[in-house]
Amino acid sequence: MSQAGAKAATPGTPALLRRNLALLAGTLLLAAAALLVARGAAWKGADQRTVEVIGEVRGDYQPWFRPFFTPGRAERYLFGLQAALGTAALTGLAGWAAGRRESTDQQTLRAAGVVAACSLVAGAGLAFVSSEHGEIQALISAAQGVCLGLPAFLIGYLLGRRAAAVAGHAKGAS
Repeated sequence: MSQAGAKAATPGTPALLRRNLALLAGTLLLAAAALLVARGAAWKGADQRTVEVIGEVRGDYQPWFRPFFTPGRAERYLFGLQAALGTAALTGLAGWAAGRRESTDQQTLRAAGVVAACSLVAGAGLAFVSSEHGEIQALISAAQGVCLGLPAFLIGYLLGRRAAAVAGHAKGAS
């Protein structure tokens, strides 16, 4: 790899900061565009819409099965748990892969630790936010999952660094 390519990928460089800011801006633009497109739309879940359409098409329809478990108010917590576990698994794996291929210094690890701690605090704070609208509540739960995914990325990164170090020592010993 060239010297310029190595410098552009180094944590803390202006090129990396500009790239990350551009990715953040693109993400925010996509979210804003989705909200603008859906402006005035009815905030109903797919299940509720399906029941309405079936009722319109065939009013005498009777379901074949009845649910054996209805979560009630616990539904938002189950969705949050699902989002947190999925996000933690994916971000932990991504962190492990990134840690296997990159070396880092202690200052970068400290900064990552601070970001992970802040995301845990934000995720815990979101536990106290509630909404009457199911989709908004689902968005809050998904945000909690993302907040919990950042520490999972850091843990995966550290485990990946450790695995890379062990693999490096094993290659050096042979």
